[in-house]
Amino acid sequence: MGGDRSGQRAIDIKGIGQGRIVYETNSDGGIDIIQILTKNDY
Repeated sequence: MGGDRSGQRAIDIKGIGQGRIVYETNSDGGIDIIQILTKNDY
């Protein structure tokens, strides 16, 4: 992602409950969830 979300990534969720999960990886190699968007068509 770009702009103010530089370094973050997103996963689109397809299906009946469509949405998007925005996340970034931390220095330990783990994943930090930034935002979960539901009921959107991405």
